[in-house]
Amino acid sequence: MGNLIAFRYSSFYDVPRAIVLRYKGRCFYLDSPFDEEADEYPDEYAVYLFPESMEAIAASASWDFEPASLAYVGALKINQVRFDKSKRRGLDATVLDRFLP
Repeated sequence: MGNLIAFRYSSFYDVPRAIVLRYKGRCFYLDSPFDEEADEYPDEYAVYLFPESMEAIAASASWDFEPASLAYVGALKINQVRFDKSKRRGLDATVLDRFLP
């Protein structure tokens, strides 16, 4: 496993369901919201680039933004993400390399 990168998250069910982290000079948002129609959580994250101008939002207690306003870069299976033991502090961000230019 590579170095663990610290992240912020706003919801948790088995794993963090909304994550913001900085990796290799870019800010990423990983989103896996509850699917009301399927009545379950999806098995993947939608991956977005999070503009630096919005990083203050991620640092606040309330994340008030719409993912549709972000640049979608792809999907990432949750089982490909390696978290720290608690699944709440860090993750191996090398899995995000494929989303970098």
